[in-house]
Amino acid sequence: MNKTIKLLIFDLDGTLVDSHRDILNAVNKTMEHFNAPPVSASEAKSFIGSGIFNFIIQRLSEEGIGDFDRASEVYRKNYAKCMLENTSVYEGVFEMLDRFSDYKKVVLTNKSNEFVGTILEELGLSNYFLNFYGKETFEKHKPDPLPIFKISSEFNVSTEDILIIGDSEADILAGKNANIQTVGVSYGYGNPFRLKEIQADYIIDHPNELVTILN
Repeated sequence: MNKTIKLLIFDLDGTLVDSHRDILNAVNKTMEHFNAPPVSASEAKSFIGSGIFNFIIQRLSEEGIGDFDRASEVYRKNYAKCMLENTSVYEGVFEMLDRFSDYKKVVLTNKSNEFVGTILEELGLSNYFLNFYGKETFEKHKPDPLPIFKISSEFNVSTEDILIIGDSEADILAGKNANIQTVGVSYGYGNPFRLKEIQADYIIDHPNELVTILN
């Protein structure tokens, strides 16, 4: 581990918070609205990291439904109603963040901005981070490295001194594409075997293991 790490970039869903139940609920209410068959939890989980609406588009397309603007509106309304019903912070996250008070910390997610701030605030996470960046913040999204380069510039921190932590292939590939160090988390929604295949620099099974890596 580079001992000069100054900035930690965290993914949200599957890394800081367990949100899949509320996401699945909103997705299936959207499917129901369009008379499309429901999706399973495992199907939805596999798409959370890259953006759940990409999954919705795929499933509706398979059913011959192409009104994606309306689908986006329906999903957003459904998710806004339920996004905090079953979502919770993973065990050990608060303790881990408390240990990293000397590091600059931000959240980078492919989730829509309109939901990110509310979730961070309501779950008591917002004060730990200097900023958050959602789907609409940048013109490109993970796994593209652009968001990381923009964050690096904003905080005047070299990419050599940045670490990204996330559960999905998109997180690790974004880090690789930006040539920064990467930590994959196996407790989230991504496939741990895939994290190894794409050569995450570290893989952790619990948030507190990040403390060991940085120390």
